[in-house]
Amino acid sequence: IEKAEAISTLLKRSDVAMSYNKHVRNGMMQSLARHEDDEIKAKNDIRKDEDSFNQLFYSPEEAIRGMLNKAEGIDIWVAHNGKAFDEKVLKGHDHDFDHVIFIDSLHLLKYIIPGLVSYSQPLLYQHLFNKKYFAHHALEDAVALHKIMDHALEGKCILETFQSTVEKREQKRAEKKGRKYSKIHPESSLYNLKGIGVKTVEKLYKKDIKTDEELLLLVNTISFDAWCRDFSFVHQHKKFFTDHCTIGSNTAIV
Repeated sequence: IEKAEAISTLLKRSDVAMSYNKHVRNGMMQSLARHEDDEIKAKNDIRKDEDSFNQLFYSPEEAIRGMLNKAEGIDIWVAHNGKAFDEKVLKGHDHDFDHVIFIDSLHLLKYIIPGLVSYSQPLLYQHLFNKKYFAHHALEDAVALHKIMDHALEGKCILETFQSTVEKREQKRAEKKGRKYSKIHPESSLYNLKGIGVKTVEKLYKKDIKTDEELLLLVNTISFDAWCRDFSFVHQHKKFFTDHCTIGSNTAIV
């Protein structure tokens, strides 16, 4: 309730401030806070604040500039699902992020704490600490993520942990790619035929068809309907049949 009331107060102040010139709106917000929302007193006490980071509301440009200025020397920025959202939003603005290493805690935590049903930040927080927090509020999300990462890392260096998980992920991808594209029965001449790949060769071998000659002979001795029924796993099986069937009576119009 207290947070809801605080948000309501800020929104009311924002409505008042928005009626003023854009150059004094932020100052008006600060002044309303100092004078307990007395608009007359606040109007006469608007102060020009050189440090935009003390504002209550910021434009995206002001927020990013403030982050870069205040976080000088801090080169690691962490965001949950940041690779898909936060990082892209930030890099969409005209600022130099060459010195910043973006770490997506969503992917990192999948390696540090494997086997969870969900890696949604609120559910992850609840799983680790057996309680909820005020989710989807920028400050509360940031505080919660800091607590999650502090707990998960157990004192380990986040950069070293991140680099280690990246290496493991790349290794896993390479192994998966190797399994996916390594040929089964690489000696088979079936691979000489266009459209015949690893999975098709594997299924043809189960039907005791091991060479391109055997497959082409089959195409010229089987009916089109039987081919479609039993060999639909061949890539573009109808076209394959019409392209390789040399007996006119077996040719089908599809």
